[in-house]
Amino acid sequence: MWPWVLLAVVMVPIIGFVGCTALLAGGVAAVDEARKGGTVALGDTFTYQSGLALNVAIPKPYRPDNQFELQRDEVGYETTVTITNGTDKPVGAALITKNATLNGQPAPELFGDGTLATQDIAPGQSLALPFRFKTADGARGPLQIAVTDTFNEPVFFNGNIG
Repeated sequence: MWPWVLLAVVMVPIIGFVGCTALLAGGVAAVDEARKGGTVALGDTFTYQSGLALNVAIPKPYRPDNQFELQRDEVGYETTVTITNGTDKPVGAALITKNATLNGQPAPELFGDGTLATQDIAPGQSLALPFRFKTADGARGPLQIAVTDTFNEPVFFNGNIG
């Protein structure tokens, strides 16, 4: 009888610990899966498990009104990032970050009129934001625009310029 009591006293906490650890690990894995980003083509839509959808249109040449935004050896591009809130909570547009890379080199963002949005996007609504960036004149090759929502992993939208 004494060995059974000792076994119960030792094993119950161990089994409880192992069970809690398994539950916690399962919860962490589920959160990681829900935050998971991905890679899609420019023009395609990516939807997180939460229901938040992102789309980046194919960029077109852009000429800013302010002549000082571009140097003589630079060209600008503009695309539209569309955020569709398929979640049940508002999403802050200011928490969506964007950046561009051309041929593995940063393509700096152009900050002109209407590029900084602070709106909240209600569930079931969409917001289209301009995203403008610049590159060296004549630069060609693979273009990647990364868009990240808050604590989620980034989504990489891939295409080409030139």
